[in-house]
Amino acid sequence: MSKRLIGLLILATAVWIVALYFLLFYDKTPRQTAQESQQQIEPLRRRLTDQQLEEIVGYIKTDFNNIDFFEPYLLKFNVEELTTQMLSSMSNLQGYTFAGYARGDKEQFILLARDKNVLKVSLDDVLDGRYLPIHITSFAVAVLDLRTGSILAIR
Repeated sequence: MSKRLIGLLILATAVWIVALYFLLFYDKTPRQTAQESQQQIEPLRRRLTDQQLEEIVGYIKTDFNNIDFFEPYLLKFNVEELTTQMLSSMSNLQGYTFAGYARGDKEQFILLARDKNVLKVSLDDVLDGRYLPIHITSFAVAVLDLRTGSILAIR
């Protein structure tokens, strides 16, 4: 073997050793990316006043002793809180268009347009076996989706 070939083999071996060192061992020590803070966060209970805590407990408190699982659930809906602005911002029920309503002493009904037909719907009727009308205004009807529990508007 010539001296030149031996020198090239030693140089190639040295390059391989350096490359393996960098691939396997270089910079494998764990680094701390953020310094640990010694700051103590005050618990939420200490930041709230007694009055605020009592108010939160009042929201959460429910009487679980009087629940009867065999009675139907009664939906309590405050019509006064449902304003026209809220109805206009609700998502619209696709497929129906509000055409009007009529209120009388004995009967109330809603007129809804679907495809080119006008339907007369009573307040007790369920649309498509899923949507129950719960509130009528002069420009929209609020309906309750009985499957998902969401309130939609027909405008």
